[in-house]
Amino acid sequence: MPSPTPTTEQMLQKMRQMLGEVPAAIVKSIDANPALIGDHVQANRFAMPADDAALDINERRAEAATAAAATGSGAER
Repeated sequence: MPSPTPTTEQMLQKMRQMLGEVPAAIVKSIDANPALIGDHVQANRFAMPADDAALDINERRAEAATAAAATGSGAER
């Protein structure tokens, strides 16, 4: 039996625990479309599993900030 889908707030809380804070780009995307956080969490689990991840957490943060800066989204601020 699959586990129940976590709420948006539960997903944000998990991000805070893992990252120390929720990235601004995520917060802004939730304002635009709350369902996007679920898509982000699912994609992140697939691309960067907790066990044996290709990049450590600091490398992931740097990558996200670089992508935000490169796209001119303003989310890196």
